[in-house]
Amino acid sequence: MRWLLFISRVVLICNICFAISIIMRYVGEIKTGDRISSYYQSFTGTVIVLGFSAIILNTIVNIIILLKAISNKTVNVPVWLRVTNMLFLIAQFVFFFL
Repeated sequence: MRWLLFISRVVLICNICFAISIIMRYVGEIKTGDRISSYYQSFTGTVIVLGFSAIILNTIVNIIILLKAISNKTVNVPVWLRVTNMLFLIAQFVFFFL
């Protein structure tokens, strides 16, 4: 069950990247001719890819945790991590589908 804890931590990092990418969407863009934009281009691309893959990974992890909880098996993921990932999942569904 340690793999579920590891995947939950990875999903938390993806969820944080999702929040950063949403913030970057609504904050003004860096001008394309700037020297700063060339320094942060790889960072921006990584954050966006991780952020938008978070909804798929987060859905899968939350379904696995829910199935384990329904079948009365022990879930080795801390409660704060489960709650945080669930709140991010709700926010992602609201952002993408509403």
